[in-house]
Amino acid sequence: MFERDGDTESDGRRERIRFWVTIGLGAILTGVVGALLLLLARANDNYDRSLGWQTQSMEVISQTRSLDASLARAEAALGRFAVGLQKEDGRVYEYQWARARQFLAQLQRNVRDNPDQSALVAELTEQMNKRGAQLGDAALSANYRQTVAAVAAPDHRQ
Repeated sequence: MFERDGDTESDGRRERIRFWVTIGLGAILTGVVGALLLLLARANDNYDRSLGWQTQSMEVISQTRSLDASLARAEAALGRFAVGLQKEDGRVYEYQWARARQFLAQLQRNVRDNPDQSALVAELTEQMNKRGAQLGDAALSANYRQTVAAVAAPDHRQ
């Protein structure tokens, strides 16, 4: 009879141990699942942030290309205006130069949060102002039909 009581006692003890081990494993697994959910949330936040940076980078690249194209069109139109003295070419120059200024303003707004890029855009603005003064002199000379002065306007490209 003592054997049976001992067995019942050890069976009860085993069941309690199993119960607490099950509770412990459940708590550990719950913690692991919680940690995985936290990592997933962080990964999603990082992914969303990187997509935002990518979008912003693509906008900056697009605006830079548009600025470059407008400047090239403006200079080409000014060259045609200086040589051919067609008023339409002068208007194209003015329009393209103004458009380049708009792209530059958009570019400044898009990089205002990045000090390194803001410094580069400020330098670009300064260079564009210098170039605008040079081209403006050439445009003015061409407008008054001083073709030699327009074609010979100082070109200080670096």
